[in-house]
Amino acid sequence: MGRKRATIDYDKVTHLASFGCTDEEIASVIEVSRATLTNSRNKKKYHAAKEKGINQYKVSLRQAMIKKAIKKGDTQMMKFLAKNILDMNEKTETEKQIDDSRLENQKLQNEILRQEAERGQIISDELETMTLEELEGFLNE
Repeated sequence: MGRKRATIDYDKVTHLASFGCTDEEIASVIEVSRATLTNSRNKKKYHAAKEKGINQYKVSLRQAMIKKAIKKGDTQMMKFLAKNILDMNEKTETEKQIDDSRLENQKLQNEILRQEAERGQIISDELETMTLEELEGFLNE
């Protein structure tokens, strides 16, 4: 006669995973080995129960972060959420100046192209390599 089969309480697995518990911690609490949790007979149910718990954990964490940002006015948390959830970012002053310079350069290129098109001369390839000063000088010719 063999050993008694271990019984896994998958609701408990979900509950423990919802607190961020590792496989080892879950196995210890439900009193089975880690190998028993992940063997071929239990693997599918275990991973489904654990994934459900991890998703609950993520929701709880996100709720706590939002609560801290909004209700408590935590500006650091607001910035973190804005960057990570809303895909916002902070640009340095230098990056803003570079963007402004590129925009100005593009405007000048467009103006030169417009003027050249009016004169019947198209030189767009040359414009790509010109500096801002060269573009301004070209416009003043």
